[in-house]
Amino acid sequence: MHITGSVNILFLLMFSLDSDVMKGFESTVFAYGQTGTGKTHTMEGSLSTPEMYGVIPRSAQAIFESLKQPQYGEHTVTCSYLEIYNEELCDLLADEVKAS
Repeated sequence: MHITGSVNILFLLMFSLDSDVMKGFESTVFAYGQTGTGKTHTMEGSLSTPEMYGVIPRSAQAIFESLKQPQYGEHTVTCSYLEIYNEELCDLLADEVKAS
């Protein structure tokens, strides 16, 4: 995989967080910026090819690959996917019927 510039730095930091998560620490990745600046693309990317994956699929892939190692015989994985827009918090993984 060939990644350049600030994207390279972002993914190197993300893999450091994944390492900390595997040691039992909680982790948060926060994308902040003006509308239309690429936050969603950075976080999600495209699932068409692994080279186009964003932060979320790369992190999930790294965590589940690590969990295949024998020292992680028993494990629980939880995650949240939150959006803050116009000072409103929305859980993007919640069932809308239950949330209302």
